Amino acid sequence: KFICVGDFRQLAPIVQSEKAKNVLQSDIFSFLNICKYSEIHNHPWLVMLNEQRRMHPNISKFSNQHIYKGLLKNHSSVLSKWNSVTAREPLSDKAMNLIDLAGTFCAASKNADNSRFNILSAVLSFAIALKSEEAQKGLQFKEEEKVGIITPYAAQTRLIGALIQDYRQKDTTAVSCATVHQFQGSERNVVIFDAVESYPFVKPGWLVAKNENGSVMRLINVALTRARCKFITLANTRFWYNKFHETQNTYFKLLEHIKTNDTVVSMK
Repeated sequence: KFICVGDFRQLAPIVQSEKAKNVLQSDIFSFLNICKYSEIHNHPWLVMLNEQRRMHPNISKFSNQHIYKGLLKNHSSVLSKWNSVTAREPLSDKAMNLIDLAGTFCAASKNADNSRFNILSAVLSFAIALKSEEAQKGLQFKEEEKVGIITPYAAQTRLIGALIQDYRQKDTTAVSCATVHQFQGSERNVVIFDAVESYPFVKPGWLVAKNENGSVMRLINVALTRARCKFITLANTRFWYNKFHETQNTYFKLLEHIKTNDTVVSMK
């Protein structure tokens, strides 16, 4: 017998070889046609591990509704397990949060590799991360478990990484930054997801727009579910609304979900 444990609602393998792309970029669930079934839990070869013990229930709520078809259950331990962190600043007592950059200076661009970055959201993400780290002082967690910043783009990761290195010349911090792909498998008490995309770009980058084999859904699902206690995302909602209104883009649906159910801080 062969038993495979995994999640086809998370990121597929990264493949750089054009010759092997068609084979290696398909995970085993896709190869066996399991994840093409609309009712995936009815497939005779599939058993769903449907109880999560990582996230605050308000964080798992979006993934449960929009990605796992309402099949995901919260273990009783997470109902109050993370309150000591969630209760603290920034955005105290709120597990899901949006920092809306609409109306601010547009500082998005891209490098020679066509990887995108946003100076304003990078600075804000790092500032929020430092505040989150400071707020968790006295709690019994390892420093590296406390705060992580994740972004879709390597250029933004390098920019925030440079901010972190500059900061460490005068002070200490365990804040880390990585792309969503690099962060898969990790978790933090507080996750700050910097969406990067903004004006003056006319179109969003393919990582968040081109949904081949559910790639955008997988990307956002991984980004969101890295957070244990608090999830904070920074985005220019005007840009996302203009590009993805009346579409099924998963990140746009996440923004709408937070607007309806959770905390929004506008630049006003």
